Amino acid sequence: MQSSRLLRVGIIAVVIVAALYAVAMAYMYVFQRDFVFNPGGELMTPAASGLETVTAETVPMADGTRVTVWHARASPDLSK
Repeated sequence: MQSSRLLRVGIIAVVIVAALYAVAMAYMYVFQRDFVFNPGGELMTPAASGLETVTAETVPMADGTRVTVWHARASPDLSK
């Protein structure tokens, strides 16, 4: 009797977890376009993000594209 009840609780737990997983997957499928990176807008500066020692630089690529990167010098403790 006890093992029957434990088995029933286990099956219910597995069904609930599977249902939650299915709901999460359905949500991700329906809203997958919202997870895609869409470039555009204003670039944040490192200082606006609280990174005072970081600089924003523009690097030209071979195909003419210009990429904005953030650069910070390595900590003296890590250079050894």
